[in-house]
Amino acid sequence: MNNHCPIPGASQPKEPVRLSYRGYTATIEYDDDDKLWHGKLDKIHDMINFHSFKAEEIEREFHNAVNDYLDFCKEIGKKPEEPHD
Repeated sequence: MNNHCPIPGASQPKEPVRLSYRGYTATIEYDDDDKLWHGKLDKIHDMINFHSFKAEEIEREFHNAVNDYLDFCKEIGKKPEEPHD
């Protein structure tokens, strides 16, 4: 993850953050009960979720989720959903 990632570390506030990658966005939140970061792709109907126990790894997990979604759609011959309002 680069140094410009807006995901807060352990000593920073844990407010929801939005990330973008390959035309997709995700809202990242911290779950105090489970002690992990989680997110889902925004503005599509397909449920694409991801998580990480480390703030430093959540952006990579987001990228992996998008890449896996696009690869899976290609594999099964489905057109990936494009984000909508």
